[in-house]
Amino acid sequence: MLVHADPHYLFQFFSRLYRMVFLMKVEGADYVYEAVTPDGITLGSLPDNYRGQTIRGIYPPEVAGPLQDQYDRAREQKEPVFYSDKMNKVTDVASYATSILMPIEDESGNVCFVLSMTSDLSERSHTELLSSMENIDYLTKLPNLIRVKGELHQRMERLERGEVVVLYINLDRFRLLNELLGIEEGNEMLQKLAAGIGRVLPEGTVFGRVDGDEFIAVLAPSNQEAAEAAANDVLQVIESHTYEVDGIEISLSACIGAASMSENASMMIANACTAMMDAKQAGPGEIRFYGGNAATEKLLDELYVEVELIRAVRNGDLEVYYQPKLQPAAGKMQFEALARWHSPKLGTVPPSIFIPVAEKSSLIEEVTSFVLERVCRDMHTYPELFAEGRTAVNISTKLFNRPAMLRSVIDVIERCGQPPERFELEMTEQTLVDDAEHGRKIVRYLRELGFRVVIDDFGVSYSSLNYLKELDLDGIKIDQSFVQEIDEQMDRRGYDIVMFILSLAERLHLDVTAEGVETEIQLRTLERLGCGEMQGYYLSRPVPAAELAVAVHQSRERLHKPPEPVPGTAEAETARLEAYRALKVSTSSFEEKYDRIVRAVQRAFHMPISFISLIDENKQYVKAIEGMPHEDPAVQHGTPKEETLCAFVVDYKKPLVIPDTKEDEAYCLHPNVVNYGVRFYAGVPLLTEGGQAVGTLCVVDARPHTFTDKDLQLLEDYSCWVMAEMEKTPQ
Repeated sequence: MLVHADPHYLFQFFSRLYRMVFLMKVEGADYVYEAVTPDGITLGSLPDNYRGQTIRGIYPPEVAGPLQDQYDRAREQKEPVFYSDKMNKVTDVASYATSILMPIEDESGNVCFVLSMTSDLSERSHTELLSSMENIDYLTKLPNLIRVKGELHQRMERLERGEVVVLYINLDRFRLLNELLGIEEGNEMLQKLAAGIGRVLPEGTVFGRVDGDEFIAVLAPSNQEAAEAAANDVLQVIESHTYEVDGIEISLSACIGAASMSENASMMIANACTAMMDAKQAGPGEIRFYGGNAATEKLLDELYVEVELIRAVRNGDLEVYYQPKLQPAAGKMQFEALARWHSPKLGTVPPSIFIPVAEKSSLIEEVTSFVLERVCRDMHTYPELFAEGRTAVNISTKLFNRPAMLRSVIDVIERCGQPPERFELEMTEQTLVDDAEHGRKIVRYLRELGFRVVIDDFGVSYSSLNYLKELDLDGIKIDQSFVQEIDEQMDRRGYDIVMFILSLAERLHLDVTAEGVETEIQLRTLERLGCGEMQGYYLSRPVPAAELAVAVHQSRERLHKPPEPVPGTAEAETARLEAYRALKVSTSSFEEKYDRIVRAVQRAFHMPISFISLIDENKQYVKAIEGMPHEDPAVQHGTPKEETLCAFVVDYKKPLVIPDTKEDEAYCLHPNVVNYGVRFYAGVPLLTEGGQAVGTLCVVDARPHTFTDKDLQLLEDYSCWVMAEMEKTPQ
């Protein structure tokens, strides 16, 4: 049950995890529909005026009775209720679904709302639901992106000869035209452009609108020469349209990116978008094809990493670091083992780079075996450190079958003479829910051998709650994105979610670890909520086994230390500057190792600009940048601290993501926005081992973007790569 939680925020939160979520208000003996997700309305056969109606008022007695009984049970027991039932009896689109009912109490202890989450709908229902949606752009009456992607997928599947080419068209400065002429005239111009472009595209082209000032065209069959001709025709149509400002006639212009056959429709569209961004960098009227230099460079980079990784594994050049996991109540310490790689040729390569490369081949088995062998060796070398508890090891999705698990995990620890009881295996939710029955069997098999099995990154995948009951697990790790919402700026939402997870875990008899603890406030809040175990940079970064004793001591000291200085105060700034100066890192040397990182970041996020900055008491200095010349004055001489968005990241030691600065009242008048036209900003702090922020790693764009939790985690992984380079620089 949830006490004092905001039911409407929880509804919004779980709508990201479940297609069908129902928020029901308790009124007397009835349950009134307060809010329902779109899929819930469709698949639950609810009328348009469902809000305010009761279960008995909408469904016939034979349907309402059993459903009402489940809600009554949750309300009376004040505990989660799991059940399976036949959904959407009227339309018969789906078969059976699994649901969880969570009662929410008010301050008096009375159940005031019940939150219902439903999943496991049939694939057929999902397909039929999507096909019934309106896939036409409201303004131009062209197909929208969903429709175009579906058509592209079908063409890629049935085309035996010839190629499919995607054109991604972006109009230049169209938002400025809207501001000068007004939205209505701008919309009229878009309609005329859409009609004109459609007339010159080859017969059989699927032409649609992505959003705003972007269009997409699928040419099939086609080749690069024909696609280039079509793209030039499109540019001519666009340039023939003009508008007038103060008596001066101005022509429209555009840039076009193109991509040919790829592994799937989504990747092909993403590649065309990347090529379009390259074209915009070159200037108006440019056409760029993806799959040339950029694609080749990426493949060569991956191949080079794989070759070096093979050499590192065979020569034993990988390392294993350990991050302490502190149990505050017992004062007990356990560890998570993490693979690390410093290549003589590539420098420090973060796991987010080399693990995906390893997973594309059997290398992942060798990496996992290496980690376990090294853990077993360290357990023998430092018995007093590892005596307190188990050591956690991450298990890749690629190993989730008995033969691979036997080769890379079980045989290794048997050969090393360590019992399974000393290990905890961490698996992602998606690994377990992709094939639930197989997941249950593997988990049962591992636990019977003596391993503990826990879910990592809990809360970011699709059917989390239901599978907790179905899988016989030992524990969960709360994803760091939820933990990091707990801070001095919080409005209780992050607190409510963490409290909910802890409450549910307690009732299901699961242990809980909170990862990503980066501030004292997060630590104290989790401790107060009764979280059993915590890990994160605030307690300790991952360290080699030889430094583990010091890290354990530091973690225990942090648990009992006096409060840190409040962010933004003179005391906090003094501590930060001391850490900044202790690094002794040049602010404008543009070494290749840092340039290599920002290039990798730019490619990973398809952003026009990525950079590393350092911030002293007065200015922000750029240490490496991709997308702007080093000779730019702001790069060469620095920017006043108060004029950069990075100052917020450094002062509060936490990430900052602004999807659209012009739509955000807090930042729309910031100098970065007004002077440089920054529309999108995502930055993470560069944190020293002592937890002080010395600078930032950022990506920016002149266009708005979405940025997922997974994107943010990847950017933070890259920031660790930056700090690894800085902290090993000779002092």
